[in-house]
Amino acid sequence: MRPWTIIVLVFIAVSLTVVSILLLTNLTNGPVSTAISLAVAQPQMMTREQAAQIALRFIQAGRYPGTLHWLTTNDLPAGQEVHMKDDALIERLFHEGKDWAVTMDDMAATWLGSGDLFPTTYIFLVTFNRWPDRRKVVRVNAYTGYTEVEPYREPDETNDELGYGHLPVKSYQELRSIALNIAEQLLGPGTFKVFEWPYDLSNPEHYEFVSKGACLFLIFKQDMNTGALLSQMVKFYLNTRTGEMEMGEYENLPVTISTVPKITREEAQKRVAQELTKLGCEVVNWLPDGYYAGMIIHDTGFGRDAIVGLLVTHGPFLDQYLMWHLIFTYKCIGSDEITAGMAMVDAHTGEVHFGYSSAIHLGILDKMHGKSLKFIVINDKPIYPFSQALLVNGRVYVPVKWLSGLGVRWDGTKLVGRYKTQEIKDKLLRKGQLYLPLRAICEVAGIYLWWDNRKKVPILRAGWLEPRKSAARRQ
Repeated sequence: MRPWTIIVLVFIAVSLTVVSILLLTNLTNGPVSTAISLAVAQPQMMTREQAAQIALRFIQAGRYPGTLHWLTTNDLPAGQEVHMKDDALIERLFHEGKDWAVTMDDMAATWLGSGDLFPTTYIFLVTFNRWPDRRKVVRVNAYTGYTEVEPYREPDETNDELGYGHLPVKSYQELRSIALNIAEQLLGPGTFKVFEWPYDLSNPEHYEFVSKGACLFLIFKQDMNTGALLSQMVKFYLNTRTGEMEMGEYENLPVTISTVPKITREEAQKRVAQELTKLGCEVVNWLPDGYYAGMIIHDTGFGRDAIVGLLVTHGPFLDQYLMWHLIFTYKCIGSDEITAGMAMVDAHTGEVHFGYSSAIHLGILDKMHGKSLKFIVINDKPIYPFSQALLVNGRVYVPVKWLSGLGVRWDGTKLVGRYKTQEIKDKLLRKGQLYLPLRAICEVAGIYLWWDNRKKVPILRAGWLEPRKSAARRQ
């Protein structure tokens, strides 16, 4: 596949499936009977008005040719937020004869990562003066501000059909300059890593293709000392004739962890190779730094997270990690068939996490320090965190990284929640990470907790972690 063929004519909005969320508990038969209350330090939901400012800033910087509506709670069609999953509210509004246009949905909390506990997202209607019959939307996550702008171009629609055929095609250098200017407006000055797919207008084949469509840019703000790609990025398509953004994604989150890796790339590769050996496989080759989303390598398709390099990413509790993203080809020992896979290695602890697209199913337990629980269940949904919980001597311990997502603060000796404060002496230190007992966390956070003896997993129930379905009625 030649690089310039990544430039696209048809845009398909990608629906992100948000897996849900979190935690574990002591192995006991009964629930922890604690009151449900909003706890200290839980990530807070922004207002529609605050989310609107993020959306406006993005579309204005990219010169997206649409007009944003529903900027305040006062101008919502039904006079209140209507969540797509709030069937009871939708039914009631229908019988009352009100316009019940959906104004909230669930979407990924971050571009790279999961953030499964916090998917609630504001929806903004977009109309266009140039095309009065079109309706699109902009989505802004209510906890992180991660933004997605729908493409205004219809499938198979060319620039000629959009009315742009009389305009000259911009050179790749012109578009790249526009792209960097947008990134700097949104992310501020700094060092940028640009994943790009250049074209040459002097090549008739290139010109024929790009003149009809748009060009993709993926730009990260980069740590100038370590080269790590930060959780501050923009991804968009620029029309090759107008230079306007046709669709885009935007994230600008503060970095709260060290971007200095303790594990080198070579050490990370070695750890992945060791895990593959346990599965009876061996590495054939490592792919160089780059962006491989949408590519099929040895019959393996790769998604949006297919970046090779050092990146800051997020777990389901909005906990941050510095990860080596690695893509490799491998084969099973005794076979000549080569396939491709992806792994993330925590650059601080060395933990290995294989990507779903790799089709590798590990099921490997932490044999050194007790059983590692691969997932937990919260509010009836399985959650697969990056830093996994440990099952040691019949007790479940979870990483301190989880605490803020559960509305709990650790002051070094005590767990502090709005429900109560509790001193903790029972703690573990594993691979440089501090683990605390889940039962105590649930008690201070106001989470009901019990053990499913049939499924052998801890079950958590927290009303305040449910997606917000009906917010801010119009006064």
